[in-house]
Amino acid sequence: MAGVTGAEVNVGYAFSNTWGTPASVTRGALIKSTAGLDGGPTMVDDDAFNQAFIGEGEVGDYAALTPEIGMQMRFEGAVPIWMAAAMGSAAAPVVLSSQAANSLVAAQHVLTLAARPGKFLTLACDMGSPSQYVLENPAVKVRGFSVKVGENGRMEISFTCISAKPVYDGAVNTNSTVAGVTAQTLSTRVYRNAGTFRLGLQSAGSLTATDAVTIAKDLSFGVTVPMTTDDVVFGQSYIIEPDVDGFPEFPVEITYATMNTISANSMAIALKTGGVFKADLTFTGANINSTTARNLLVQWPALQLYSFAAEAASHGKIRPTATFKAKQASAAPTGMAFTQPMRVTWVNANSTNLLS
Repeated sequence: MAGVTGAEVNVGYAFSNTWGTPASVTRGALIKSTAGLDGGPTMVDDDAFNQAFIGEGEVGDYAALTPEIGMQMRFEGAVPIWMAAAMGSAAAPVVLSSQAANSLVAAQHVLTLAARPGKFLTLACDMGSPSQYVLENPAVKVRGFSVKVGENGRMEISFTCISAKPVYDGAVNTNSTVAGVTAQTLSTRVYRNAGTFRLGLQSAGSLTATDAVTIAKDLSFGVTVPMTTDDVVFGQSYIIEPDVDGFPEFPVEITYATMNTISANSMAIALKTGGVFKADLTFTGANINSTTARNLLVQWPALQLYSFAAEAASHGKIRPTATFKAKQASAAPTGMAFTQPMRVTWVNANSTNLLS
């Protein structure tokens, strides 16, 4: 009898309204692995005196799951939606252009940071329809993400999540339910060669083409929101909805392809003085219609340099690395009309609110 392969696994998700109660999944997600989504209750042994060997245990609490769910960066589908869930706030979409009686709509989505991100998901994985089970995580909170350059220049994203507990015999998301969801098109991936990273002093004028860092080789950035993972209460065996448990962090790291004045002298001096920069990162994709292309813009109004290294080893080439943390700006810098540590703007063919 043939076994199940990853080609037969389908993944669906939906926003849920009640922690621990699953919603029927309606959208597909192209995740890279189900690692970290499985789990079960802890087994509680009785190690009291007057027994030679420990007997059969009893079922105790479920430990919270903390999976990292990886995806390839795409302009359409789950990635913008899950990023919105991690950041906490998404403005109503603004239609930029449309053609053919609104059938080719280009919409702009502005994502900002909420003090308490409150959205969570139901995630269901059909593990080989129709004969196998559905791995269902009724309540999954996205508490951050990390973006980096992947193989052959494709951009990749990993979402850090907290899950209450998995269910293997749920009645809401069955094989047929999950099999019925459709993921986004495969042809809208984001690539390094379509990106431009600009960096300049926060006190300087608006970023221009001359601020483009053309020697940026690797770039990673993200959002990390500390959240509680161990609040199991009386009356249930899994955690209550996680809440923010500290200050969010917004790391940015650049690895330069070569060492020169831009990547060495300026960074070394800025490190000594606690230099503050502003930066943006833009990716441009395929056209939605003849007027508007898919686009991703990430902006940081206050990037403070935390570390710099230009390590020399033998006679090898030196590739400096600079690590920043995005902060709340004391005032909106020239060219950016906001002060939050980070803002993300998507332009794609989804004309509904990303958090709806």
